[in-house]
Amino acid sequence: MHYLLANSLLMLLLPVRRVSVSAVLMLAVLMGAFTIVYMNGSPDYKGYLTYFLCSQNQFCLKDGTLNFETSYVIISNIFFALFYKVGGPWVVAFYSSLALFMKLFILRSHASHFGVALMVYATYAWYVQEMTQIRIGLAIAFYWLAVLHGSRREMWRSAIFFMAAVFFHKSTLVGAVYFVFPFIQASSAKIFKFCVAGSAVGLLVSGTPQFLKFMFAIGGVDPRISVYSEAVGNIVSSTNYLTVYFAASLVMLAIYALVVPDEEATQFEIYSFRLACIGLLYYAFLYWVPTVGLRGFEFFLCLMPFIAAAAFRTTQSYVIKAVLIGLAVLIFYNLVIRNGTRLDFVLPGQAQEQWME
Repeated sequence: MHYLLANSLLMLLLPVRRVSVSAVLMLAVLMGAFTIVYMNGSPDYKGYLTYFLCSQNQFCLKDGTLNFETSYVIISNIFFALFYKVGGPWVVAFYSSLALFMKLFILRSHASHFGVALMVYATYAWYVQEMTQIRIGLAIAFYWLAVLHGSRREMWRSAIFFMAAVFFHKSTLVGAVYFVFPFIQASSAKIFKFCVAGSAVGLLVSGTPQFLKFMFAIGGVDPRISVYSEAVGNIVSSTNYLTVYFAASLVMLAIYALVVPDEEATQFEIYSFRLACIGLLYYAFLYWVPTVGLRGFEFFLCLMPFIAAAAFRTTQSYVIKAVLIGLAVLIFYNLVIRNGTRLDFVLPGQAQEQWME
């Protein structure tokens, strides 16, 4: 009930288009406190505590930290010096809180409609990033700043923030594609048409048994590919929770392309739209590759709050506005309730069994 209640309360802010710095600060403190209190429900939480101890050689059984992100090791060393063996939760809180504060203040300053952007962020990314994948969550916060300054042609600042994002998670390198956007003159409508056509081709090609057999025959890109492809099944399978996210994101992008003229959008919104389109293409072609498809898909769609806010601000149709809100609610329902993710926040008492399986 906790997460369901928290998101319901945040929806009360839907009518709020602009907020003060003090209001965002108060909201960040409240959301940060909620995140830290209930973070131990995440399946990744214990892993981060283990990695914290593993950053100190005397607590490592094997492997040490050789195969783990250098940034996490450095930060773990700092908190180990401050709190010794009990510093693990502080490391997790640092990552989560910094990312949350940064994102909320960026939403306040650069989202066309704060209430809508906050809702879209909270219904998916708040859990997936700030409560679970905390390293990529912080990297994405810096990536937002990199894209923002890149859209303003402030390339030195953009490069600095981009390097900071890569420092916190190396997979951010895939996002370097935005550096070529100044050379692309196509309108958002044309880019969306290309995105839809490309996604259709990607789904047709990557979803065929012949294609998968071909990848197996040449050794594949990862030894886990056969297990993973069996687990995710068909991309349109009702058991794949990303199917709904893919479809909802596609509809949001379609609404943006239809109602937001490029001349009325900020450059940051245009960049965000293009990156989200790339995310759909990325997943359509690579969803079957372990981690790679999922990471690229979620990474590029991290800018969806700005896209939804721009569409909500521009359209005069209450039907379209209701659809945008409904899509965000659908994403939350599909991720957290339908697929049983974080049952500790929705159905108290059932989470323990899930994580013990």
